[in-house]
Amino acid sequence: MKKYISAFVLLVLLLLQTTLAIIPSITVASAAGNVTINDFTCENLKGTVPFTTRLNGNVTGEVTHWEWEFYNPQINHWSYSSGNGSDVTTGHTFGAAGAYGVFNVTLVVSGPGGNNTLKKIDYVVGNKNTTGLPVAAFSASSIVGNAPLNVTFTDNSANATSSLWYFGFEGVSTEKNPTFTFTSPGTYRAVLEVKNSRGWDATAQEITVQGQEQEKVIPRADFDADTSNGLTVQFTDISQNGNGFNWDFGDGANSTEFSPTHIYSKVGNYTVHLTASNENGTNITSKIINVQENSSSGGSDNSGSSGGSDNSGSSGGGESIGSATVVSGDSSSSGSSGGNGGVGSSPEPQSNVEAKELSQAFIGNGQHVNFNFPQNATPVMNISFDSNKTVGMTTTIVEMLINQSTLVSEPPADEVYKYLNIWVGSSGFATPENIENAAANFKVEKSWIQDKNIDKSSITLNRFNDTKWDALSTNLTGEDDKYLYFTAETPGFSSFAITGKITANEAVNTTQSENQTGPKIGSLENNSSKATNVEQTQTPSTKSPGFDAVIEIVGLLAVFLYKRR
Repeated sequence: MKKYISAFVLLVLLLLQTTLAIIPSITVASAAGNVTINDFTCENLKGTVPFTTRLNGNVTGEVTHWEWEFYNPQINHWSYSSGNGSDVTTGHTFGAAGAYGVFNVTLVVSGPGGNNTLKKIDYVVGNKNTTGLPVAAFSASSIVGNAPLNVTFTDNSANATSSLWYFGFEGVSTEKNPTFTFTSPGTYRAVLEVKNSRGWDATAQEITVQGQEQEKVIPRADFDADTSNGLTVQFTDISQNGNGFNWDFGDGANSTEFSPTHIYSKVGNYTVHLTASNENGTNITSKIINVQENSSSGGSDNSGSSGGSDNSGSSGGGESIGSATVVSGDSSSSGSSGGNGGVGSSPEPQSNVEAKELSQAFIGNGQHVNFNFPQNATPVMNISFDSNKTVGMTTTIVEMLINQSTLVSEPPADEVYKYLNIWVGSSGFATPENIENAAANFKVEKSWIQDKNIDKSSITLNRFNDTKWDALSTNLTGEDDKYLYFTAETPGFSSFAITGKITANEAVNTTQSENQTGPKIGSLENNSSKATNVEQTQTPSTKSPGFDAVIEIVGLLAVFLYKRR
């Protein structure tokens, strides 16, 4: 009898132990998604490089790991500071590796309750000079309002030769006084970046767009890619309102990590797709990255505080600067409304494409449409036109070619600076029937003009149309210490060439050699690529941890009682 009682007591204790083990695991699962970056601050936002300052993060929730990322677009330089624990603070020296200009700052935190990212464009400004600098200033017609909110920005800057606007992550503009429509509720950081030959400046203003509480929010996918470490690329998710992520790295590999690191097997251009999802829908964005071997062996850029490490992503001595081209790409959503004018596709063989940049804008009937290209991947900075047709959200691609396009039959007569392709939306849209007053703004390096002895008044944008090159009306609009800036009128968009005439005495010495050589004309290839559609489905388990063990114990208990009877 005692033997049976002991066995029964043992079974009860096992059942109690299993039940207690289940309770804490249920509690942890309920805490998912509660890590939030409310804001971060920097003690010194401007200075003469190099200068050291401190950054502090305001985070809600349990943080186990954090990382600060610093990016300087002027020399394409990344540096980092990371650590563990809830004290999300670090010291950083801006310009320690020779970087200068404007700096983007991103904070990434993670913990048992999830991950969160906050990025601020042009957050810190560091200049080499102390005098003659531009001063950024602007006003906004409205900083609070209901969606859709139409805001006109007025540039009040002093001593600036060029302006670049960022409307949160929604759009960019190079106009002096642009107007932008914020279509979705949220808080947006509008930024004005200005420069002259002496340096840079930037300023920002928050725009609050209100909406109805019951409105469903679709995620907005976005990411950064640090390619300064050769074949090893660090991806950082900066999506908004997403809780599920799926990466397609363009080489057949995938990941569902928040901000993964991926190692490519060889150099080249890769189209990376990120799908962000939440309970209301999905959004996909694509960017083209150019992966190269390390351009130089780099050194450690250590400027972090105790407890954090700050590292430029290389080893050895000196500085590591990647030769990557990261450009904005196609973005599409499910779960939202609206038409779509298509994604520009290119018949140009990708082996002949040196770099490309994509831009997206809404095309409506009677509207003046701008596509801006702020990444400076090609000489084209902006294209614009008046639309006679509504086609919705449309993607435009600008390609800078290695050699003459395979789509043209002969080279232009004058010296060629760059061959280009410009594709607007679906094939056949950008015709004189659909667009009017079309123009392209581009730039030409002064070093090319000097090296080739080019008459700058002869620089022209040429369009290949109907088996011949047409010289477009081209006007010089400005210059700085590195570039001449031009605008050209065009009846449509296709293959282009930027050319200039060699001055008379130089032309006499080069005419004969030019007549003996010429680029080879390749055959037309259809090299359009198909993006892989990857759908991420997460089905939460309805079975509690340890449930199977409880069933087994109850079964044993039933057998015991049956035999006891």
